[in-house]
Amino acid sequence: MAYEQNLWDWLRMGIRPLLASKRLHICRVENMVMTGYPDVEGCLDGKNFHLELKGSLRPARPATPVRTKWQPGQKPWLKKRWSVGGSCFAFIRVGKGHEIRRYLIRGDQVDEIGEVPESRLDELSLTHYDVSGPEIVDCAANIREVLT
Repeated sequence: MAYEQNLWDWLRMGIRPLLASKRLHICRVENMVMTGYPDVEGCLDGKNFHLELKGSLRPARPATPVRTKWQPGQKPWLKKRWSVGGSCFAFIRVGKGHEIRRYLIRGDQVDEIGEVPESRLDELSLTHYDVSGPEIVDCAANIREVLT
């Protein structure tokens, strides 16, 4: 949970210019009623998106899998929303300090993450691992247009 909070804090700090420009509305969601609902929902320039925040330590060896913990309902929610045209993603932080890398994975690909080498997260990610907050939000809001 602390890694997810740190990821949210990092994102929120990075997108302050977008928030100030009134182009973005974004909020952290704590939903105790519906199982699997993502941690963040946002709208950039009229385009909605959802982010499921995940954090993990980096294993000592590169071949050792990164373990991403999922709650029941999270993967099915993301896959279903993606299948009906929604923009939803797992936003994953691996490591700490200067070694942090961040990955944005499409909602229809979440079954491929859970226990995988970090190189696989890098392959699946829609963004480079040293992405900025505004780039994450822009990709999350606009990638469906690029893919179609």
